[in-house]
Amino acid sequence: MPIVFSRFGERGYTSSVSNLGVIRLPQEIEEYVSKVEVYPPPSVENKIKATIATYKDKMAICFGATVDNTEIEKIFFRKLRKSEVSIKIESNIELEDNLNLVNQSY
Repeated sequence: MPIVFSRFGERGYTSSVSNLGVIRLPQEIEEYVSKVEVYPPPSVENKIKATIATYKDKMAICFGATVDNTEIEKIFFRKLRKSEVSIKIESNIELEDNLNLVNQSY
């Protein structure tokens, strides 16, 4: 089976988005959890993947990538901002051109 997957598995598409929907936790631990983030594992064939998860009143859109170029993420969040969606961007990388996107609320 690994041979079939490596040959045909991810070659038919370039990326993926997984929407996990609304995350519910047991009431006894809710007070200890402020947000839920799920980072997708990128792969050799699909260099950028994204997940969406909502917890309480916050939606987290997380990207996982095997490439240093962040242009796709920048375009995605610029489109959200232009649509007047209130967003806060957090990142564990420094963007090469300081676009005031990281750790900012819009």
